[in-house]
Amino acid sequence: MNCKLNLYQNEYVKTEEQPLFFGCARNTQRYDKVKYEFYDKLNQDMKDLFWIPSEVSLISDKADFHNLDKVQKHIFTTVISKLVMLDSLQGRSPILMFGQITTNPEFENSLNIIQFFEGAIHSFSYSYMVEFMMSENPELIFDDSWKNQELRSETDTIIREYNNLYECVIEYVYKNQKGIPISNEWLEEFKEKIFLAMISINILEGIRFYSGFASVWSITEFSNRLAGSSRILQLISRDENKHLAFTQKTIQILKRDKNFKGIFEKITSKIYDMYWEASEEEMRWIDELYKYGSPMGINSDIAKTYIKFLTNVRLKAIGLKSIYPEVKENPLKWIGKYLNYGSSEKSLQESEEIDYLLNPIKHDKLDLDYIKNV
Repeated sequence: MNCKLNLYQNEYVKTEEQPLFFGCARNTQRYDKVKYEFYDKLNQDMKDLFWIPSEVSLISDKADFHNLDKVQKHIFTTVISKLVMLDSLQGRSPILMFGQITTNPEFENSLNIIQFFEGAIHSFSYSYMVEFMMSENPELIFDDSWKNQELRSETDTIIREYNNLYECVIEYVYKNQKGIPISNEWLEEFKEKIFLAMISINILEGIRFYSGFASVWSITEFSNRLAGSSRILQLISRDENKHLAFTQKTIQILKRDKNFKGIFEKITSKIYDMYWEASEEEMRWIDELYKYGSPMGINSDIAKTYIKFLTNVRLKAIGLKSIYPEVKENPLKWIGKYLNYGSSEKSLQESEEIDYLLNPIKHDKLDLDYIKNV
């Protein structure tokens, strides 16, 4: 069989036998037989959670925004600026990085669904919020974010591993199509970059969103303002939890994949460095976020401890040790009602029903519980 990575291989391929990467070919996307049941189940879960931003009312939020004090307004606009950047990146990158080289249908389907939610739902949500609440001055978000040096620094770190992989993907596809030999040494470097890019997504989905989420939720929790915005962020965080589970499971699968044997162990030191770098960047960003003060329920020290807690949790979920052993508990106990959106206990500020199939996020029990049981 011709094993080029064509968009469609017009010869019979047992898709249920194809690995995530470096399989023989791609053809019919069939889901009656799957190799990785986790992705198939996750894909259905993600589709069941479909929602539309405009179904969440922001009428009261518009009045709330204009009545926020300087601290609250800075926090809200700074958080939204960052979330716009994060989800814009995820709204185009997964397919470009992994979609061109995967040979497994259910994994490919996961990429499509994740990218749809990130770009068409999450990024659109922020535009909806900005347009509705800040119609007089949307540049406060979309233009001024480029002036934030801490945010620009984070962006550079995130896209580093993305771009490293993307360049290799382009070269690999070109060589594959043209029949140009690929050395084992180059292929090993390529595999490392696949792993590191997935780690970078894991860090983004599992750490980089949450201090921003928590800061906005604190305004709702303790000031009874921005309830609609908090509700949208709850829906987004619920989606991101599924995307996080996707990265955690993929990392586990690659650790066991014979084609990637020894890669994880080889790059473990680099992985620890990436988590350390990300958490330190997040803590510097928290200083920027709270430079005018902090809202009730959270402050700079608490938010930094929360980042350290999350970093430990995410490392444990992929089989590594804590890098902040002094932090053993979640310092933001009240955040559970926002993370567990859709459970029987509703937020005090919740004033309307959204009838979706909701899966609560068990934040303190580790996402690992989910990926083990699916």
